[in-house]
Amino acid sequence: GKNADAINPRFLMLTPHALDSRVQNMETREQAAAAGKVHYLGTPCRHGHGGERYVLSNACVSCDKQNAARQAAKRKARMKELRAAAREG
Repeated sequence: GKNADAINPRFLMLTPHALDSRVQNMETREQAAAAGKVHYLGTPCRHGHGGERYVLSNACVSCDKQNAARQAAKRKARMKELRAAAREG
């Protein structure tokens, strides 16, 4: 299922005046770090995602989630191959 806290990048680009309170209250990276926050609203990434970034690494949250899903799919496929090989061998 979708993460309830995820922010749709299209929503950020199309309706900036209607952002939810979580995004409206985001500060600069330094302010967010000082406040102990995990995310802040920075510049959009090179892939065009809305700008929600991690304070610690400055990485794009959307890109990070996509990369994690891609790696999980690779692991799942590799485990499937290994299980099939173990059954045969």
